[in-house]
Amino acid sequence: MGNEPGDAGGGRSPTAQVRRMLDDLVERVRGGVGEVADPGTRALLETTAEVLIGLRRAYEHHDHGSEEAWRDAGDQPAGGRPDRAPDHTSARAAQAAVDAAEDSR
Repeated sequence: MGNEPGDAGGGRSPTAQVRRMLDDLVERVRGGVGEVADPGTRALLETTAEVLIGLRRAYEHHDHGSEEAWRDAGDQPAGGRPDRAPDHTSARAAQAAVDAAEDSR
């Protein structure tokens, strides 16, 4: 993990630290789901975990340069815009999780 792009400080880059915190938070939130009887609260906790997973994925895509939106500005044409719209798969997945949780209420 220490030699990943965006992780030049031996695993201490800000984005690597945030990814680890998000992983920990997802584990804690999911661990709390079984301790709650109320279905609405359970759905909220599951939705929270899914949104955090999507956010963690965005940090990972940033660190690996796997989405055009996170690539070096030098790769973009004049005006700072990419040639095509970035892939927002992570954001769509997070929104789908939120929508599903709202529909289950």
